[in-house]
Amino acid sequence: MKGGKMKPLCFIVVLSVLASGLGAVKIVDERRNIMTIKQEQLVPYEMNYQGWLGNASDTVGITDTLNIRFNLYTTATGGSPVWSELHTNVKVDKGIFNVLLGSINPIPVEIFTGEPLWLEIVVGDQVLEPRKKLVSVGYAMKAANAYQAVYADTAHYAMGATNDNDWNVSNNNMYAIPTGKVGIGTTDPYYNAKLHVHVTNTQYGILAEGANSYTIAAKWEGHSLGAAVLAKNIGTAGDALQAIAGDSSRSAICAFGAPGAEYVMLAYGNGADWAGYFIGKTFISDNVGIGTTYPGNHRLYVKSSGSGVSGATVYIENTADDGIGAIVENESSDLTLLLSQHGEGDILRCDSWIGGWHPVFKVKNSGNTSIGVSDAGDHMLYVKSAGSGVNGATAYIKNTASDGIGAIIENESSDLTLLLSQHGEGDILRCDSWVGGWHPVFKVKNSGNTSIGVSDAGDHMLYVKSAGSGVNGATAYIKNTASDGIGAIVENESNDLTLLLSQHGEGDILRCDSWVGGWHPVFKVENSGKVVCSVLQLTGGSDVSEKFVIKADVDVKPGMVVCIDPDHPGQLTISTKEYDRKVAGIISGAGGIKPGMIMDQQEDGDNLYPVALSGRVYCWADASYGAIEPGDLLTTSNTPGHAMKVTDYDRAKGAIIGKAMSSLKHGRGLVLVLVTLQ
Repeated sequence: MKGGKMKPLCFIVVLSVLASGLGAVKIVDERRNIMTIKQEQLVPYEMNYQGWLGNASDTVGITDTLNIRFNLYTTATGGSPVWSELHTNVKVDKGIFNVLLGSINPIPVEIFTGEPLWLEIVVGDQVLEPRKKLVSVGYAMKAANAYQAVYADTAHYAMGATNDNDWNVSNNNMYAIPTGKVGIGTTDPYYNAKLHVHVTNTQYGILAEGANSYTIAAKWEGHSLGAAVLAKNIGTAGDALQAIAGDSSRSAICAFGAPGAEYVMLAYGNGADWAGYFIGKTFISDNVGIGTTYPGNHRLYVKSSGSGVSGATVYIENTADDGIGAIVENESSDLTLLLSQHGEGDILRCDSWIGGWHPVFKVKNSGNTSIGVSDAGDHMLYVKSAGSGVNGATAYIKNTASDGIGAIIENESSDLTLLLSQHGEGDILRCDSWVGGWHPVFKVKNSGNTSIGVSDAGDHMLYVKSAGSGVNGATAYIKNTASDGIGAIVENESNDLTLLLSQHGEGDILRCDSWVGGWHPVFKVENSGKVVCSVLQLTGGSDVSEKFVIKADVDVKPGMVVCIDPDHPGQLTISTKEYDRKVAGIISGAGGIKPGMIMDQQEDGDNLYPVALSGRVYCWADASYGAIEPGDLLTTSNTPGHAMKVTDYDRAKGAIIGKAMSSLKHGRGLVLVLVTLQ
């Protein structure tokens, strides 16, 4: 009921009888263009049904609009309905409702076999119990078999003929009245056959010819294991049943199964070479079993116990030059073809006989697949060919989608994802592009030399070339996002350059930028060789030096004091007198301290030495002129190449080398000096 859960209902039923009548009804099947004449009722198979609905606890009856389903069963309980019909929006007024059963789904007359029928009513989702048994009323019982009264002596189509209870003739139709068996060529008809035709030698048991219609029409309405037609050959040759279609006829055999029929056509070989065979086009509208009587829900179920190629369950051969062996077409969203191997053999094998037998394709039980080779071994896919060039490539993968991907290789192991092994002399890998016309993109030669953007790497292990501009068009872009990552490492074990930057245009040779705290330039080497940087920190040494030619009569060694050579402009010589205003600096490199930076004009010649012009260097000193303490000013001495402590400040003006940063109490030795020429 509306607004709440329906309470248990009770009902009272008034049921009308099934209306019937006799007459000739023409039944036409538009699909098959079949016409038969059948003596049946002229009126529709409908029953008027009136009932009363009310809750179990009231006598007034409910008023509502309900959905009511009516089911007919052959049993009082259980079973499946033989007819069902749903009436929606049925108006119930004070418990009374009325419907016409069969007005939506006609009630088939075949269900009225004389056996009891039980009506079940379902209101909404509530099944009303118990089921109600259908019964006859009055003289309707006498008309129970009126539709089968075709054999009555007074029947209309007897046309006054004398009835001898064997054969009847109606217009151009003749049929047997007795319910027994008919034998032709035999006095002992087959126990289960209505018509038994027995022939010998080369005769045909039944020969039927027709034009534009069915030559033989057989219909089975029985049960169990009966058959509409049984053809049996008890000889040693010939066919049990042979159907030959004319040149323009539609088919040689046409078999239709009624709804619920177990088989449309059933053929047993019983040891013969063939249970049946078809030459020409074959159409079967229902499930077919070959080698089995139970195809189930399969459209075609073929079963055999043959072995090898000769015993194949299905053998398909097309001898046409342009023929196709088989086509499997599917319009569902599921599989088109499923190959399921329940034994230990291969799942699929394709062979070719062109130029002699050779394997083409095989899928093993393990799933390992071989193409062009007889066995894949342990490889999941093994492809082999003898083709040459691009057109003879062993594998050709093409994707025409605008956003498609040609191939994806995914690996979850700890070993290689892809191995390219060249056993000949050709290249290992080549990638080309056809965008804007063919051009090479990537190639790995047999030597390992790799070219990117250029057709050949030559002797370079890696040759990368591009025509891009700016940062976005950089020929090589290396990025490392790890917090402790390194962008690139160049390692060299030769005696030559580790890195050569060669600018053939007018741009800078090198530029280093920083993005810490926002973009800003850090280091740049211009095409002229000019170096621009915000801070330059030298960690190799502690002084700034420049190379000079030094000539002297004594051995020249690092730490010696040098002076300007007045006889050779631009050159230096070892100092030899005290308070010499021509003092130029100290030769760098003594005491294990190397120059921090050397300025060099790259002059050719010998006797070139780096001379510290500023910074910290070790200097040879002579303490016999006075003990040296840190902070003392130093100048030249009479000892060649040695400095001494300044004691005469007037004479030291213009001749000071720098300040001592370590002490020397006596004798000669190295003193750390902060070079500050004054």
